[in-house]
Amino acid sequence: LAEVELRMGHLDRGAAAIDRCLASTAGHDGPIEALATALAAEAPDAGYAVAAALARRAEAAGDHDRALAVMERFAAASPGHVAALEQVVRLCADGFYEDRRYRAQVKLADAYLALGRWDDAKALSEALMALRPDDGAHLDRLTRALEGLGAPGPAAAAKARQHRAGDSALADLIASAASGPEPDAHPHAHA
Repeated sequence: LAEVELRMGHLDRGAAAIDRCLASTAGHDGPIEALATALAAEAPDAGYAVAAALARRAEAAGDHDRALAVMERFAAASPGHVAALEQVVRLCADGFYEDRRYRAQVKLADAYLALGRWDDAKALSEALMALRPDDGAHLDRLTRALEGLGAPGPAAAAKARQHRAGDSALADLIASAASGPEPDAHPHAHA
């Protein structure tokens, strides 16, 4: 019944049916997770509803690792699914999962950019640059986010580099070089 509801797009009813199934299958949720993975490609929001129910159940039982594993598997089966990636990042908040959190944040920043969620992409790209300033891909992400927010290309790149370098003088120099020479204020002075 849950699968039929989910495939028909009735996410609330399908999720409620999944919750009932989980309550009655104590410890035997493998087929339910398989359903989440199966739905990931053809109906990602329905698959996410299943994966989220599994993760909530695992968290409620104190099994943080299981909740994280479920969400990571779903995120792998449905690349770019923002809600799943946001949950992976949230579940990785514990210090033991720094590398996993970082990888999820990179994927999430890319998903935000792909969806045109410029403010979210900018904030996350800035955080990623603070974590790993040596990774040029973060500068590229931030530049794309700034361009999406309306900053012109060279100015966005300069602002991103400023953030990276923490130096406004450098950013001003880059921006002025990118925009070309300033028009001569006194055209007849050279005569």
